[in-house]
Amino acid sequence: ADVAPYCTVVGLRGLRARQWCPTTCGCGEPFSGLLLDKVQNGCPSECVQKRRGIADRSATKCQDQPLNLTMIYAKGAQALFTQRGYISEALTSLAQRMETEGCAAVANGDVAGRDFCVGNSMLLTRIYFRPVKFVCPVACGCDGSGLPGQKRDLST
Repeated sequence: ADVAPYCTVVGLRGLRARQWCPTTCGCGEPFSGLLLDKVQNGCPSECVQKRRGIADRSATKCQDQPLNLTMIYAKGAQALFTQRGYISEALTSLAQRMETEGCAAVANGDVAGRDFCVGNSMLLTRIYFRPVKFVCPVACGCDGSGLPGQKRDLST
């Protein structure tokens, strides 16, 4: 529990927290607020495989998750996109809107929404993070409507 505040930290402290305490940090849970969940970010490969299995089963439903789960992702995004090397006003702003609008904020998020769905963004360099598509699959186009910023009207 003493390590929990370091789980979302960019840099060596966060890397070590995720390596030594992957369960506490949420490495294997697709609905945790941890967005730095790749092996290169310190999460063990077993956790990554477990998370993918859970997330794949969830994504097959093509149904956006309720606000309480989008808020967890949003808080993780706000923690990440205010840190050195990951600072992004657009992504932080979208994460703030997700707290009240849920997945609708992602669907209407244009480029930032697309970045959340694919799990990467071009800041100073390309950064990678946990995509929101497991929390907001409809907003990310599982229904064939396309990614945010490229949505098609399916009602016709």
